[in-house]
Amino acid sequence: MSILDNLFSQYIFILKEILSKLYIDQQVENIILQMEKEFTKLIDSELTKNVTLKDINQKTHIVTPCFMIALYRVLNGIPSITVSLELISDIMMDVF
Repeated sequence: MSILDNLFSQYIFILKEILSKLYIDQQVENIILQMEKEFTKLIDSELTKNVTLKDINQKTHIVTPCFMIALYRVLNGIPSITVSLELISDIMMDVF
C-alpha cells in the first residue's frame, strides 16, 4: 500500500466513525463507497497529476484537498442530506 493510499485509508476510517454519529449505517456505507470512487477519480485525473509534485513526501499534500472535494461532491449528490459549508467544515475538522 502506498503512502497516499495509507493516508486516504486513515481519513476514511476516521470519517466512517464521524458519519456513523450523523447518519444511518446504510447511508454511511454508501458515502464511504462513493468517497472511494470519487477520491480515486480526483487523484488519477490529469489535472491533479499536473499539479502534484513528484517527491512522495510532497505528494501527500494532495490527499487532503482531494479528500475534501470528494466529500463535498459525495454528500452533495445525496438528496436526503443537506450540505452546507458548516457541515463540511465540521466533518473535516473532526477528521483532522
